Amino acid sequence: APPAPPPVQVQVRADFRATALWEPALMTNARGEATVSVALPETLTRWRATGRAVGPAQQFGAGSGSVRTEQPLMVRLQAPRFFVVGDQAVVSALVNNHGAAPETVEVRLTARGLTIEGLLDGARLDPGPATRVTLAPGAERRVDWRVRSDAAGPVELEVSGRAKATGDAMKRTLTAYAHGIDQLLVRSGKLRDTEHELVLDLPPRRPESTTMTVHLTPSVAVTMLDALPYLIDYPYGCTEQTMSRFLPAVIVGKTLRELGLPVAEALQLRLGDRAPAPKGKTKGDLRQLDAMIEAGRARLVDFQHDDGGWGWWREDQSNPFMTGYVLWGLSLAEQAGVSLEPAVRERAAAFLDRKLIDFEAQPETQAWLLHALVQGAGEHQTSVAQSKAFANAFKRREQMTDFGKALLALAALRLGRGDDAGVLVRNLENGVRADHDLGASALIGAPSVDPTATGSAHWGQEHNWWRWHDGAIETTSFALLALLAVEPQHRLVGPAVTWLLESRRGCLWTNTRDTAIAVLALSRFLSVSGELGAVADYEVQVNGRSVARRRLDAKALLTSDPLVRIDAALLRDGENRVRLIKHQGAALYYALRADFFTLAEPITAAGHALFVRRDYLYAAGQSAGKPLRDGASLTSGDRVEVVLTVEAKHDYEYVLLEDLKPAGLEALEAQSGAAPPARLLNAKGAAGAAGRADDASRYAGPSTWTYRELRDRKVVHFISHLPQGTWELRYLLRAEVPGRFHALPLLGQTMYAPDVRANGDEVRLVVRDRVAP
Repeated sequence: APPAPPPVQVQVRADFRATALWEPALMTNARGEATVSVALPETLTRWRATGRAVGPAQQFGAGSGSVRTEQPLMVRLQAPRFFVVGDQAVVSALVNNHGAAPETVEVRLTARGLTIEGLLDGARLDPGPATRVTLAPGAERRVDWRVRSDAAGPVELEVSGRAKATGDAMKRTLTAYAHGIDQLLVRSGKLRDTEHELVLDLPPRRPESTTMTVHLTPSVAVTMLDALPYLIDYPYGCTEQTMSRFLPAVIVGKTLRELGLPVAEALQLRLGDRAPAPKGKTKGDLRQLDAMIEAGRARLVDFQHDDGGWGWWREDQSNPFMTGYVLWGLSLAEQAGVSLEPAVRERAAAFLDRKLIDFEAQPETQAWLLHALVQGAGEHQTSVAQSKAFANAFKRREQMTDFGKALLALAALRLGRGDDAGVLVRNLENGVRADHDLGASALIGAPSVDPTATGSAHWGQEHNWWRWHDGAIETTSFALLALLAVEPQHRLVGPAVTWLLESRRGCLWTNTRDTAIAVLALSRFLSVSGELGAVADYEVQVNGRSVARRRLDAKALLTSDPLVRIDAALLRDGENRVRLIKHQGAALYYALRADFFTLAEPITAAGHALFVRRDYLYAAGQSAGKPLRDGASLTSGDRVEVVLTVEAKHDYEYVLLEDLKPAGLEALEAQSGAAPPARLLNAKGAAGAAGRADDASRYAGPSTWTYRELRDRKVVHFISHLPQGTWELRYLLRAEVPGRFHALPLLGQTMYAPDVRANGDEVRLVVRDRVAP
């Protein structure tokens, strides 16, 4: 018998670059001719070459030509861009016969990193990686295989077609991702009783990925010391910034001395090398901090104008607002032991007393000036102008912002009007924006069940404000000062402290004055609460085993590591019990966090102070607007509307949303860039499931700008500024590759504070072939 013909040698195509050549500086010969050689990529398509020419006499021209790369037999691979462990997908070979005669072709799939379950013939699954098909000239045939992803790692897919005298093959390298995400669970609160037990439910996870810590401290407000280097080293020295550096240093020093801690030693203990040093001194010479305070006092006195007022600079006109700020600050400094000539304060008070009548129609400004006037040391003698101003502002209090009400409450106490101060505190209660549990969320169905949970409270506007009495940082700081003065044990004191600390950007707030007044309020809280002066003795037990026992005094609080690190070997899948025992001390603040790579299926939502949810809706047809639940089915070609909802319990900047899409679906948009804005939901929209985008009754009005990047595995949204509230943004996907796919959760985090993280629920979807019976 004649020998069998050798098998057809097939070139495996793997180079699919979109640009074959870029030659920016090609010189022609004297006849204007140039030749360049190029190895075309292995995509079978039409290639266009474009040339642009520049002549020596400012002559310009352009031309183009095209060429087609093709083969008699062409095989193309169709597959998802990626896989997730547990996915089942249909991988296809599209076979085209461009020859002049019929061809019988052996079509084969080779897979590394995936399991080939078999050939699909309609609904039937046949074993084997190869089959034979016969194609007439010009015909096309699709061959399908069902594959399964069992392990994470690189995936190599190759489809080949071999006929009697010709053949083709194509190879792609993809990735199979592990089924799971890096997840963070957080619990926080304030322990007032002798002990409290936290129950943490840990899912199946990679054991080596698990870390758990418990942050314990008898006072959180001590971290306000971290802002002092920013204030003291601020390079500019107008009146406002001089006062904003001078006043916190004075007040913090007074607070620390009252607690028995020398200022220099306390700053060195807390800040170490970051502790502020006076000009011309070394970092270790912190005992000269008093010299810095004296320099600030002297500069402020030197900036006082002849009429008794202050402006922003020594040479400009006196400004009532700035004069009130300086007089208030100097009065506090005098009470803290800073020496001040009586004439300085008396001249400033006379200036403001004359100005009070000018602001009868502006009760906020009247309250600001009055608060500054009555802050002076010793028994205050009320002038006729001050009595009239208080009566006018109190009568107009319903028209005032919470900033003005807080100032007026402080002034009422100094004027001996305790009942009026109580009324103003009740008014502040009405205007507060409070959240009693930062771990509770209506968005993901996380209820508030922990009586010790940390809450937050604030007043004022976090965004879209420009008037000085609207800002949330200063308003909340003065509201906290008013509560501490009128009712030190008020239920909103702790939440207001929490909100101020959570609203920092690093170790500072939005500007020097915000930072100064926030530091002042937190110092006052430390002084009134006595937290820093108390001795704390506590113990941590995990699943019945004691893991830490510590005793802290004020000095140790400034230096010791507040973290208790839990050995991962003590933790188990399922319920873990962490018992906090307070042997001594008035209060104990705790924050428990567990980081791990979860292997649970399905993955459930988690968050703390930031929560995210993703909803899939049918985008067309009779089912438009209806939700796709876990396990729902789609048909290739169906459009899906993706609704991303974010609940922010603080005002956040630079928020990142990574939506891990199912492998069988593709984004409808083709190009990354600016996206439709995120829209703020009202109470109705935030309380319910995702609704139609054209339902105006769900939205509150404001929106915030977003930027979107389309990637193989995910669609990423960047939000520069996300104010407190519940926000919604949308985009479209299209079902393409048949199979069963895991849509891993939507992930949210603040880019520059990565400890603020959240994830939504996992969803599993089925995509069916449109031509399948």
